[in-house]
Amino acid sequence: MEFELFCDVESLELARSGSIWGNVWTGISGYPFPESNWNDMPVAFLVELIDAVSLSARLREDAEESGSSTVHSGSIWSAGAMAP
Repeated sequence: MEFELFCDVESLELARSGSIWGNVWTGISGYPFPESNWNDMPVAFLVELIDAVSLSARLREDAEESGSSTVHSGSIWSAGAMAP
């Protein structure tokens, strides 16, 4: 599985509130998530992404240690469900 993180630096803008907004998204095996050019706060997006990956890794480790088979290791999308 290929994973990419994209940020369109030309789209970054500083809001009056002090928040930075811009286009940020991931590519997972060629599929954009949440979608290409997703407009969000890149720092918050990245923090949430790191938290999710960290939680996933901890759950996988716990499942492997306990012999549990509750961790899904297959594709998260069915074939053809999302087009690039």
